[in-house]
Amino acid sequence: MSAPSPHWKTPLLVGALARASWGDELSAEVPGVRTVLHALVALLPHTSAEGTITAAQVADAAGLSIRWARTCLRTLEALEVITYRRGWIDRGRPKPGHVRISKQRLVELLHAARGDGRAA
Repeated sequence: MSAPSPHWKTPLLVGALARASWGDELSAEVPGVRTVLHALVALLPHTSAEGTITAAQVADAAGLSIRWARTCLRTLEALEVITYRRGWIDRGRPKPGHVRISKQRLVELLHAARGDGRAA
């Protein structure tokens, strides 16, 4: 198989990252972050890796509370794994936000995870 690139579909990139033990930045120190990343991959188109989504949809897909899913989304945003433009309330109805997974950042994390010398 060719070297990982942003042209890969998101399930392949996240799967490769999981097989590489996630690396330091996506370690298990913040529970739920990897679960939310998996949920985003499942909910968004695999090629473009972006779309409209609500925090409630992410929470449902991840099996987490909305509050914790939002915390994990902020963590992924701080790690530059996602770009997240939050939704809003319009006349009492929630409007979805826009999420984009940075496949380039996933490739960077994958290279770092593979090169850090830890045994799998």
